[in-house]
Amino acid sequence: MRVFRRLEEIDPPPEVGSVVSIGVFDGVHLGHQKVIGECRRSAAELEAESFIVTFDRHPLETIAPERAPLRIATLEDRLDWIAETGADAVLVLPFDRRTADMTAESFLEDVLCRRLAMRRIVAGTRFHFGKDRRGDLDYLEARRAGLGFDVLSVAPLLEDGLPVSSTRIRALLAEGQIEEADRLLTRPFRLHGTVARGRQLGRTIGFPTANLAALPRQALPGRGVYVTETLARGQKRRSVTNVGYRPTVSDERILTVETHIAGFQDMLYDEAITLFFLRRLRDERKFSSLEALISQLREDVESALRSEAVQDPGAGR
Repeated sequence: MRVFRRLEEIDPPPEVGSVVSIGVFDGVHLGHQKVIGECRRSAAELEAESFIVTFDRHPLETIAPERAPLRIATLEDRLDWIAETGADAVLVLPFDRRTADMTAESFLEDVLCRRLAMRRIVAGTRFHFGKDRRGDLDYLEARRAGLGFDVLSVAPLLEDGLPVSSTRIRALLAEGQIEEADRLLTRPFRLHGTVARGRQLGRTIGFPTANLAALPRQALPGRGVYVTETLARGQKRRSVTNVGYRPTVSDERILTVETHIAGFQDMLYDEAITLFFLRRLRDERKFSSLEALISQLREDVESALRSEAVQDPGAGR
C-alpha cells in the first residue's frame, strides 16, 4: 500500500481514477473494515484505485481539544491495519487549522475530485466533512452529477443490535471489557510506551514490573488485572498487567500501568515496549498483607501462562 503524507505528493492524480473512503478510522474495527471493504470492491468493479483518506489526529483535537476522545490506536498502527485490508493507497492529511477551515466545497472539488480523480465515494450514513461539518451524503448527492462521481452509502454494522463504533469500543475499554473490545477490533487492544523508573517495589517481592509511560491521549483499559503479552526487544512474552493505583503497597492516587513479564528479569528502563491485552483476570483490590498479595500474584501468573494466546497478525511489527 502506498502512503502519502502530503497532498502535493499525489501528482499526477490516479490515471484510472479512485474510489475514496474518508475517516479517522480509530482502531480500524469491524465497522471500519466493512466500509473499507466496500471501497475495495467498488474500486475493483470500476477498475480504479481504492484510496483511503485519513487524518494524523482526531479533528476535535484541533477544533475543540477539551472534547476530543482518547485515542484507541496510534497513526502508525492505523496505517498498518488499513494496509492489511488490501487498500491500494492512503492519504494522511494533517488536521491543522488549515484543514479545519477547508470548506466542504473546497475539500470535495480540490482534494477529492481534482487531486484524487474520485469516481465514487464510499461513506457511512453519518458521514460529514468540511468546515462546520457542512458536507454530508445529501451534499454529495447534489454535487455528484456535475462533478462526475457517484455515492455509495454503507449502513452501520450492527453487533448484538448495536452499531460498532470507536465510541463503543472506548466505553468497553473503560469498563474493562477487554475481550469484547478485542472482538470488535478483531485483534488485541495494544498500548505503546516507554518503561519509566518506578519505586522497584515489585522486585523486592519477587515480581519485578515494567511501569509503562503510555503515549499522551491514549485510551486505557479500566482498573483491573489483565492477561497480556509484552513485546520488548523484538520478542513477545506472556505477562500480567495491573491498571490502577496499587492500593496494597501505595497510598498515592496515581494511575499506573504495571506489567510483570513471566520469566523475565532484565531492566527495561527507557526502552519502548508494547502491551497486548488478551483477557481480564480480576478487579484491582487491596490485600491484607504483602503475603496475601504475593500469593495472588502467583495465581495471576499461573493463570496467564495457562491462557491460550490470541493471534494478532500485526503484533510483531
